[in-house]
Amino acid sequence: MESLHDTWEHFKGMLRRCPHHELPVWQQVQTFYNGVILANRATINAAVDGTIMPSEAFNTIDEIATNLYSYGLEKTDKRVADIHSIDAITTLSA
Repeated sequence: MESLHDTWEHFKGMLRRCPHHELPVWQQVQTFYNGVILANRATINAAVDGTIMPSEAFNTIDEIATNLYSYGLEKTDKRVADIHSIDAITTLSA
């Protein structure tokens, strides 16, 4: 499960990679909101608490994601890969 912060940063990165996307702010917010998992959507809903303008929503999501990340409130499942090293002799003798 990707954290709200990671998802938000990824989304903003995609927007930066396509600077001529011409998506209005309301559509950016709607696209992001519709694409997040329900837990993150609930966090956004709780912070907004009612009707909000798209530019306010964009800034609010940015603040939520930054604060959750800064305070360590988002726990992500970090998996560590196991790496096995095999030397050349073992490889050749197999």
